[in-house]
Amino acid sequence: MTTSRKYHITTFGCQMNKADSERMAGILDDMGFLWSEDPNQADVILYNTCTIRDNAEQKVYSYLGRQAKRKQQDPNLM
Repeated sequence: MTTSRKYHITTFGCQMNKADSERMAGILDDMGFLWSEDPNQADVILYNTCTIRDNAEQKVYSYLGRQAKRKQQDPNLM
């Protein structure tokens, strides 16, 4: 039995970012990845943000910090 890899996308910013995230999700779906609501269960984590908005940029740095320890434990995490 093969286990499908999972992905999680968190989007910060405007509607354009949301549209871009939907396109990325479609590509990952086509590649056989499954959506995970929980980023801690995902093999691939994408943070889509816009650096024009300072608040969004600060949030993404916070989210990256949360995953840093997990990345050290799982080098295959993307």
